[in-house]
Amino acid sequence: MKKTILAFCTIAALTSCNNKSGSNGNLDNYKKLFDKSMNSKDFNTAIVAAQLILTEDSSLTLYGDTLPELYAATSNIMACDDAVTTALKRNPKSERFLLLKALCAEQLGKVDEQMSLYNQLYAINKKPEYLYRITAAEFGTGNFKAVENNLKELDQLALTTKDSIDFMLSETEKQKVPLKAALLNMRAIMAAQKDRDMLSAKKYFEAAIREFPDFIVAKEYYKRLMTGGK
Repeated sequence: MKKTILAFCTIAALTSCNNKSGSNGNLDNYKKLFDKSMNSKDFNTAIVAAQLILTEDSSLTLYGDTLPELYAATSNIMACDDAVTTALKRNPKSERFLLLKALCAEQLGKVDEQMSLYNQLYAINKKPEYLYRITAAEFGTGNFKAVENNLKELDQLALTTKDSIDFMLSETEKQKVPLKAALLNMRAIMAAQKDRDMLSAKKYFEAAIREFPDFIVAKEYYKRLMTGGK
């Protein structure tokens, strides 16, 4: 009986060793797949590889921290939002993850969450872009008093900074616009939409384009204004 128990224990131990070896082998293969996919910018495969790595060893959180950007790169906003929420639990003050979370909130129409996150980001490092995003969100909610106060602060920042604002042209393409030009564009939109003052809107759009002649979004708005929205 003792020999039988001993034999069983020996087999169980060997099986355990074999499984561990197999698991390590899988992990190495998944890591190789991840690296190869990242090098070739095959982000969908990299996502699968990262998830497999985490399935094998959940302590390898570095791979989990790559998931938010990978989901963003594949335009999977819901998955990005979920992954970045998990990443923020490990890194609650990470500017990188807070920004991604804010961008997800913006895409998902969660205005209150978006403003809260951009306020956190602006408190961290006072980047004008974050205050600009807060102002744009306030404009969307009709809080024009806050918009005017923020624009005054941004106008002062624009005198001393060379910071730019990212304007999305499509899901994958964006254009960096100097802060001053971006503010003139926002004032033009306010004049047109809030005040119905098309003459002022025209002047602001023209000033924005003079400030940054390649300003694609401002040119599009200006064209619509001059053609009656056609």
